[in-house]
Amino acid sequence: MIHDLTTDTDADSQSHRHQYQIFSDTAIEIGGCYGLGVGDFHHLVTVLRLRNGDNFVVAGKSCESGVGGTDSQATSNIYYGKWQAKLLLGTSKSQSPNNSSYQIINLISKWKPSFHTQLNVAFCKPVINDEIIAWSTEMGVDIIQFILTSRSFKSNAGFATISQLFSQRYERYLKLAYGSACQSGRYTVPEILAPKSFDAALSESLDDGASHLACSLLTTKPFREVSLSKRIVAWIGPEADFSESEYQALNRKTIPISLGHNRYRVPVACAAVINGVNLLVKD
Repeated sequence: MIHDLTTDTDADSQSHRHQYQIFSDTAIEIGGCYGLGVGDFHHLVTVLRLRNGDNFVVAGKSCESGVGGTDSQATSNIYYGKWQAKLLLGTSKSQSPNNSSYQIINLISKWKPSFHTQLNVAFCKPVINDEIIAWSTEMGVDIIQFILTSRSFKSNAGFATISQLFSQRYERYLKLAYGSACQSGRYTVPEILAPKSFDAALSESLDDGASHLACSLLTTKPFREVSLSKRIVAWIGPEADFSESEYQALNRKTIPISLGHNRYRVPVACAAVINGVNLLVKD
């Protein structure tokens, strides 16, 4: 999630805000050259029509962990950041991901997370899941854990079929999260986890040190009355809501909170709860 952003110290660096951003899977160092993935190459070169030598932004993890000192000191030097990069393409007749790369020019900003947010959200119809991932990513969630409640979308079958459906669409979910993270300018791409049963997800939450919030129409308790830890897990049911037995189980282990009097669509509820957490923790 995007917390405690460092401000740019040079007015010239403000221009990066209008440049397209990609993410690096490998640790980054200034002056280093890195290969372009197929998707990033397509978007930068084919869609945005960037040319050889054009600049864009790369977000990822620093490469400072190998700089001297003890292991603990090296670990503390790791940070997330954004870097200015220069596109390096092959000749006009042979431009492809295989012979294209980028070079890191300079560091734009650093960031270390101050808190961590996870959504435990009901698995819905595919088009709704797409919206959940896109909107939640743009709002800054760190982990999206789908859960299967008694009123979740079941595709007329049991857990095996839901698992198969998730597997079939997993690559699409990853692309949605990646694209939404690039568009929103955040420092990381969220994890998207395979569906778990409600009972399994709840049992794993015992004594994990997190603040667990259950979005409920049965309470009027607002966000401002909640005290949060550095790790927050928000539980969001399907549009038909959690069942009575699920609410009873949640009430024993979570803090019920209200998102208002209206019944929201699941993607809207996800965006609302993440925004509430962001505002509360920032305050």
